[in-house]
Amino acid sequence: MSSGPDGRRAIRPSVMRMDEEEVLRLRLKTCLQTILELRENLDMPDNASFSVFLAGELGSLEEFLDMLPGISVSEYEVRRVELATAEFLEGLNPFLLTEATVKTKAVDRVQ
Repeated sequence: MSSGPDGRRAIRPSVMRMDEEEVLRLRLKTCLQTILELRENLDMPDNASFSVFLAGELGSLEEFLDMLPGISVSEYEVRRVELATAEFLEGLNPFLLTEATVKTKAVDRVQ
């Protein structure tokens, strides 16, 4: 393999493209896993219609995450998901349990 202008080995475009796709899928996977990991930290009543809806949507995310290795994604699509994830997380802030909230709830249960 030949060296590039900076002295490093040049990478064939076909190999680079595969690596770029893997990076895109990894970025997408990170967004989805971040959302799924929040499930445990949500402070919502079990019978709230929104929490029932959210549980269904999180199940759909899990299914999509399982299919991700075989899906081709673009930079544009991944950026859209990253932006949507950031907005989703911002919107969930009022519902996320903090360490202080967990301690308060534990004390309330004991009393």
